[in-house]
Amino acid sequence: MALTDVAIRNSKPGAKAIKLADGGGMFLLVTPAGGKLWRLKFRVDGREKLLAIGTYPEVGLGEARRRREEARELIALGKDPSREKQREKVRARIQAADTFKAICDEYCAKRRRDGQKGWSPTTAIRSEYLLSLVCGSIGKLPIGEIEPADVLTAIRRIEGKGKLESARRSLQLAGSVFRYAVATARLASDPTGWDTRKALNTVPKLFEKLRETYGFDHHLLHDGHHRYTPQEAANLGKMLEPYQLFWLEDCTPAENQEAFKLVRQHTVTPLAVGEIFNTIWDAKDLIQHQLIDYIRATVVGAGGITHLRRIADFAALYQIRTGCHGATDLSPVTMGCALHFDTWVPNFGIQEYMRHTEETDAVFPHDYHFEQGELFCGETPGHGVDIDEALAAKYPYKPAYLPVARLEDGTMWSW
Repeated sequence: MALTDVAIRNSKPGAKAIKLADGGGMFLLVTPAGGKLWRLKFRVDGREKLLAIGTYPEVGLGEARRRREEARELIALGKDPSREKQREKVRARIQAADTFKAICDEYCAKRRRDGQKGWSPTTAIRSEYLLSLVCGSIGKLPIGEIEPADVLTAIRRIEGKGKLESARRSLQLAGSVFRYAVATARLASDPTGWDTRKALNTVPKLFEKLRETYGFDHHLLHDGHHRYTPQEAANLGKMLEPYQLFWLEDCTPAENQEAFKLVRQHTVTPLAVGEIFNTIWDAKDLIQHQLIDYIRATVVGAGGITHLRRIADFAALYQIRTGCHGATDLSPVTMGCALHFDTWVPNFGIQEYMRHTEETDAVFPHDYHFEQGELFCGETPGHGVDIDEALAAKYPYKPAYLPVARLEDGTMWSW
């Protein structure tokens, strides 16, 4: 007869151990000292064995039965559940030892001794420093438990200290560490890698939560980084409609302007593109067929102020607004020119702005300023930006590149 909780609670210890059977080989062992221990008797390869399932009441009757059934499934496959339990403990112990910091140290040591392809002493010191910034947040976590949100939090903390370039390089190096862990069988996939399916499932939930938390009084934007196919981009735009985005940026590669027709047919989410455009011809079809809502061309990339005015005038005929790119890969000179263009252009939409470092601002003195969410032009003749050549000489040029985007399995992907 199967056990009940009442029978278990009422069981009393005796002079000898007492076995209370529950069926399927499982019984409760009541020791003379009063302990109540779950045990499972089974046979593997003709040998009788005993598996410890847990202690009552920490492991209740229902949980004990669940563990019994899990063990019986292993037995049916010809596996020894006691041996599998030992292996799981070993795996857990190994995983706990494989922290992100431990894998970082191992990876850095390997790169130092990689022969002709190894890091130079200077590169090694710089790389280890950048990884230490990440380790401050996730270094003690087992690498198999780290999720993309953990990595994002670590990088955001670095950015919050004004170290934007360090944040970018740290993320790139962290990705190398994760891919090393994948290659050495300590990790299933790279959490810094891209997965379109996961993005399509996650992004709408993100904006749903943002709207629930902050309402609809704030403008929200999303950058797709050209990573979606036209069909995927159309699907994403449709799912984002309830959350009223200011725009969905670079939802699909813009080299094929026809691709935006498919996106436009299926969603009314505003679309923005153009930060990599060089001439009016790159945007001609997108504009005249009203396949976008914002043109993102820059002064420096689109042939200067004169040519950008031609693009803006053409866009105005089709109710398309400007939204010039303004990340820190563009100098204060470009920002100064962009602001003067913005104050003139009739179909102005928005100006992207990222703060430059204090060093960059010192080398390029300027009279524009940012205050309470708005940019203000100065009154200096011209674009209002100068250059301190003597100070600039103290900062020798250092090549910098965008991170290499990869899928979770390490395959290179669109940036």
